[in-house]
Parts: sequence; structure tokens; C-alpha cells
Amino acid sequence: PTFIRSVEGLAVDLSGAAYIAAGRQVLRVTQSGEVTVMATVASLVGGVAVDSRGNLYYSDRTTHRVRRRSPDGTDGVVAGTGQAGAGAD
Repeated sequence: PTFIRSVEGLAVDLSGAAYIAAGRQVLRVTQSGEVTVMATVASLVGGVAVDSRGNLYYSDRTTHRVRRRSPDGTDGVVAGTGQAGAGAD
């Protein structure tokens, strides 16, 4: 079983699956209750969002970046320089 101690963010995709930012992980919970770890970060996930194309966006509070995980599993940085408070994005 998966235990969640605190939730930092929640998003729902078009299929009704919930994406939960909890601790160091982003979890995907389907309507049937299947839980999948979608992403893990070094410290804490700060928030989560999902778009109509199925892209998952989540913030990594340690690296000061927003990352995107596409439906094919590709992961990349979409915002952030790695410096807290950097205004270049």
C-alpha cells in the first residue's frame, strides 16, 4: 500500500486520474485505484498540473525548476534556472 503523509498539490486529467504531489513523489491514482509513481525528486515536490495532452508538470522545490513529463515518458525542464528567485524565466 501507498501512504501519503501530506499533499502539496492535486490535479486531475481528462480520464479522471488524480495526480498527487506528496513528499518527494508525484503519484498517479486511476479511478480503479491503481497507484503509479510518475516522478521522484531530491527533496519536495511543490505543485502539480496536467494539460489536455497528458503532459504532467511538477515543481521541484530543491532545484527551483518546473519539469514536464510527457505521456511517452520524456522528462525535461520547462522553467527555472536552478537559482532561487531568478527572474529569467
